[in-house]
Amino acid sequence: MKNKSISNKYKRQPATKSYKRAFIIAPEGIVTEVQYFENLKRFPIGCTLKIIKPIKHSSPEYILKSMQNYLKEHPLRVEDEAWIVVDRDEWPEEHIHKIIKWSKEPQYNAAISNPKFEIWILSHFKQSVESAKVCDNKIEKYIKGYNKSIPNFSLEEILDAISYCKQNYKNLTSSSQEIKFWKIPGTSNVYELVEKIIKSGEN
Repeated sequence: MKNKSISNKYKRQPATKSYKRAFIIAPEGIVTEVQYFENLKRFPIGCTLKIIKPIKHSSPEYILKSMQNYLKEHPLRVEDEAWIVVDRDEWPEEHIHKIIKWSKEPQYNAAISNPKFEIWILSHFKQSVESAKVCDNKIEKYIKGYNKSIPNFSLEEILDAISYCKQNYKNLTSSSQEIKFWKIPGTSNVYELVEKIIKSGEN
């Protein structure tokens, strides 16, 4: 009769579920932003992306409430991060201030584009503008027939956009140290979120 302890030693052990860092993303827009972050899943990233899709294009205040409600039901794990992605646009400053205050908490973050998310999209073409109207006109130059749908950017294009955005941010804020980044037209810190997602695949 076989020794029971030896027999058990060679039994297949149940597989343990590997843990992946998660980024919970709540964007303001219902098309461009959602499509952009969904497209990032094509790359060998070392994290999971949960996109809280808005029912309609909503205010930053509504997006904040949506994120808070989601986190009540799905608390963050130790390495997870929650990101709210909104436009400065013409929203009352109090809406933005609420999001900035929320993002001061550990694991909570805000990605704000002034005036709109398309500022980040334009950085993939090494372009930046300061007004929403000029932004729309310029993006149509690079994306023919633009109607909020965007192409699947390559990894190289995204990495170049991150570098361009970093430099652009540095140039625009060099003489405005006392001004919050989201108050400066032509800026977007979406690159911070995208860079973290891309770099998660390097670990």
